[in-house]
Amino acid sequence: MEIRIATVRDLMKVNVADNGEAMVNLVQLNRSNLILKYEKQDMLPYCGEQMWVREEVANRLAQVVDNLAERDLGLQVTYAYRHPEIQELY
Repeated sequence: MEIRIATVRDLMKVNVADNGEAMVNLVQLNRSNLILKYEKQDMLPYCGEQMWVREEVANRLAQVVDNLAERDLGLQVTYAYRHPEIQELY
């Protein structure tokens, strides 16, 4: 079976709405093996060095980082929430 990758046109048809889920600053995970470093500097005017994700994403990242720690590994996050003005640039 061939997998089709969604195009921008496909994604524009999807209704977007706030699901009410809380946003979490990834710094709050407080994991020494979690590196938070923006790849690009475009979000710094909006969030500074902080990286924000939905609560469910933060919970899943915490599980992954904890599992990696058991193997003496870590995770680097290079992007999280993107301000709508930044989203329009990509």
